[in-house]
Amino acid sequence: MVNLRLLPTTVRKLSLLPRLIGKLALPAAVVLLKAALVLVTVFHVLHIKLVQPAALMYTIVSADLTFLLIVCALTRFLGDAGKALAMRSALVPAIDL
Repeated sequence: MVNLRLLPTTVRKLSLLPRLIGKLALPAAVVLLKAALVLVTVFHVLHIKLVQPAALMYTIVSADLTFLLIVCALTRFLGDAGKALAMRSALVPAIDL
């Protein structure tokens, strides 16, 4: 994963929003690339015909970006333990008792 807590000395004086955008640019690009690969797989490899393909696209992109922002928020507030917590929750499905 990308270390979101380290910054070069040249950008440490910038305000919070530009630093946040800079930190999330590369992970967001990777997430969007993954979403595009999933959509290509669904449409062209599996040949699944959908009534509303745009709805699937928006759902996949929003779910991927939401998970990225959850991981970033947990990392920001809990450090490396937050990353571990986010990865654990992603790998282990929730069980309702």
